[in-house]
Amino acid sequence: MATKEDDFDVRAEVNFLMLDYLICLAIERTLDAAKVLNPSPALQDEVNWTVDPIKSLRAIIARSQPESPLPHEIDVRWRILTIAHQLWNYPDPQSLTHIADDDTPPLMNIGIEFLKMCAVAVDNVHEKRWFDVGAEFMLQSVLQELREGNTHPQALDKFRAWNPSGDELISTWTDYRERRAALIPDSTQDYAAWEALDEQFTFGYFKEMVMTFLFDLMAVLDPPILVQAELGQINGMTPEETEELKQRCGWYGPGLFW
Repeated sequence: MATKEDDFDVRAEVNFLMLDYLICLAIERTLDAAKVLNPSPALQDEVNWTVDPIKSLRAIIARSQPESPLPHEIDVRWRILTIAHQLWNYPDPQSLTHIADDDTPPLMNIGIEFLKMCAVAVDNVHEKRWFDVGAEFMLQSVLQELREGNTHPQALDKFRAWNPSGDELISTWTDYRERRAALIPDSTQDYAAWEALDEQFTFGYFKEMVMTFLFDLMAVLDPPILVQAELGQINGMTPEETEELKQRCGWYGPGLFW
C-alpha cells in the first residue's frame, strides 16, 4: 500500500513535470514576442497571461514542497523565463514612445541575474559569450543610470563585485568586464563621449544579443521531461526507470493531472 510519503513524492514529481513543460511553452512565446518591434497591448497581455500563472504555480510548489528544490534543468529554464519576461518588452531608452514605469527593474539587476543564471548553467554555456553578454549588460546599465540623471553610477561597482567560481573563469570575466569598462568615459560631464557611446552600443542590438543567447541556451538543454517521457526515456534514466516513473505518475490513467 502506498504511504502518504509516497503520495507526496509522486505529487512532487508530477508538479515538476507540469511546471517544466509550461515554462518551456512560456519561454517559446516570450522569445517569439521579443522579435516584434512595437508589440501591441494585446500581445503584451498575451505574454503576461502566459507567464503570470506559471509564476503562481512556481510559488505554490515552493510553499508546498519546501524540501524539494527545482531540479537543475528546470531551475535553469525558470531563470531563462524570468530574464526573458523582464527584458522582452523592456522600454527602449532610445525610443521616445516607450517609457519605463515604476515596475521596470533596473538593467543592472537583470544583468546580475543573467550572470548567476549562466553560473548555474555553466556546463551548457560558452564562457566567452556568457561574459561578453554580461559585460554588455554592465555597459547598458551604466548608460541607463546616466540617462536617469545619476551622476555616480553604481553599475560598475555592482558588476565588479560579482565573480564566477574558479580562478580561470574569474580571470576571463575580469578581462571581458574591464575591456568594456574601459569604453566608459571618466567624467559624467563629457556629454559628447557619452552620446558617442550611446550611438555605438544601441539598446536594440543589446536586447537581440540577450534574447539570442537565451534561445541558444534553450536549444542545448534537454527537452522538457514530459517530452522525454513520451519518447520513452528520460535523460539519466533507463527506459525501465522511465516506465516506472510514468506508472507512478498515473501516465496511463486519469491520475496525472489531479
